[in-house]
Amino acid sequence: MSEGKTGLARQPLTNSLGILRLLVLGETAADMQALTSPLQEAGYAVTSALVKSPLEFQAALKKQEWDLIISPPALPGFSAKQALTLLAHAKIDIPFIIMSDHVTDETLTEALVCGARTMLKRDRIDHLVLITQRELRDLVLRRARRYYEKMFRQSERRCHILLESSSNAVACVRNGKVIYANPAYNNLFRSGKDHESNNIVALIHPDDQRRFNEVLKGIESGKNISDQAEIHMLDANGNPVPAKMEAMIAYVNEQPCVQVSMSVNMRQHQPAIAAGTDLIRAAGESRGKTAAKNKDGKRADIAAPGNAPIHIANDDPAMPQKIRDALSENRFRLVYQPIVPLHAQPAENYEVLTRMINVTGEETPPAHFMPAAEKAGLMADIDRWVIRATMQTLVNQHSQKKEISLLVKLSQNSIKDRSLVPWIAEQLQEFHLPGDTIIFEIKEADITQRLEEAKQLVNGLKQLHCRTALGHFGADPNSLDHLEHLHVNFVKLAGSFADKLAGDAKSQAMIKAVVQTAHDLGTLTIATFVQDASRMATLWQCNVDYIQGYFLQAPDADLSYNFSADE
Repeated sequence: MSEGKTGLARQPLTNSLGILRLLVLGETAADMQALTSPLQEAGYAVTSALVKSPLEFQAALKKQEWDLIISPPALPGFSAKQALTLLAHAKIDIPFIIMSDHVTDETLTEALVCGARTMLKRDRIDHLVLITQRELRDLVLRRARRYYEKMFRQSERRCHILLESSSNAVACVRNGKVIYANPAYNNLFRSGKDHESNNIVALIHPDDQRRFNEVLKGIESGKNISDQAEIHMLDANGNPVPAKMEAMIAYVNEQPCVQVSMSVNMRQHQPAIAAGTDLIRAAGESRGKTAAKNKDGKRADIAAPGNAPIHIANDDPAMPQKIRDALSENRFRLVYQPIVPLHAQPAENYEVLTRMINVTGEETPPAHFMPAAEKAGLMADIDRWVIRATMQTLVNQHSQKKEISLLVKLSQNSIKDRSLVPWIAEQLQEFHLPGDTIIFEIKEADITQRLEEAKQLVNGLKQLHCRTALGHFGADPNSLDHLEHLHVNFVKLAGSFADKLAGDAKSQAMIKAVVQTAHDLGTLTIATFVQDASRMATLWQCNVDYIQGYFLQAPDADLSYNFSADE
């Protein structure tokens, strides 16, 4: 939602001074000069570079942003078709023009199918100048559109957050029907059985319905940008509620509507307050019931409304002490699960997982001890044990000439631990390890209330050259905002994303959009919980960079996954 399409005055143009950044595929400097000279004569300040091979081409794409690429049909060992494939894989929007001595309908069609903008005869330099003008104009428009679309999406997300947290009852209305209502509106007007309709006019006191309709029609017709009125609403019990109504034009899913905000006079309507309080209390009691105990006094698995059953481990009052003993006696061990490149460059990465060993030598899975550790404030100690053990693993692997990187999860307690980054720096120095061999993951749900502390942690880790990841990404409606604030290297898509892969094309399109947005921000994506080959094929189509899951390999104590088989 947003309050209109104004406020987008800043131009995102990167080439406003008329500079043409030209990348030329050619064999000699003379090839490049033959193209740059006529463009300079046409008034462009050309900065250019010459590339002759696929490696040079890929390096040039990473080095800077280019406005135009010009290529012959083929160079020795490097064709225009190969260059177009590399350009498409890099997901960079740069107009690509092929210059040839001979242009036929067949060669032109082939060039367009491969992704070239056009094919020109080499001796028609006048055509090159005209095509360059057209392509640069279109490129600027495409870049501007992407910029404004991004700004618009950000504005919608910010507005949605404000509406969700607003104490005013807010609804978005189109043709008299409510298409969005915030929690305050639902609590006040929609909790009773007599108010299931989306017709907002039915919630207005009959004496005020005429005035209410006048306000809506004035906004919908464009006569007024905004309007306000003193009216009476009907609450869930049919009682009149004095309210100050404000209405303005807004957009939901890029379609216009009227945003109606009702500020209720609480002092004149105590029943409404009581109803809202009872609703909140009932919701709290409902959540509390998910942790109910069975007849034996143990926690039971209870299905929360609208969700799968929540598994809660049996309480063990001795567990905190067992964890302390395991820490002091070094009774933890690491297992590793490979993170396999799908679209990313070949690399050997594993996620580190933790198991606790009891006094009889048996494994205690994380679900049995992690909740108790969190409750007892022991997670930070476990995190530090895992980090040191991870560094020792890296030292051992590097001594065997194995260049691997390991991903370590950090708990919420570690996010707020100001001493953690200096401590990690000391450990890296002690083990003589480069920081980029460790990836630290923080879970998105853990940073919701600690965003500033998470930013400090990520920035501190970056200074140590450590890489960072945001886990369970996409489960929160503010995921993209978190990503823009933190600038992590990786996002690990929430497991629910993998579940949606088996759904319809619309769900897959949504996943593609999330992946593309992450790529636009310079972040690589990891899909978790990959359990079968069909999901792997779909993830490939969605341009996910890495995959992880039991289909590839279950967590194991050996770092022996054959990454070369997946290159």
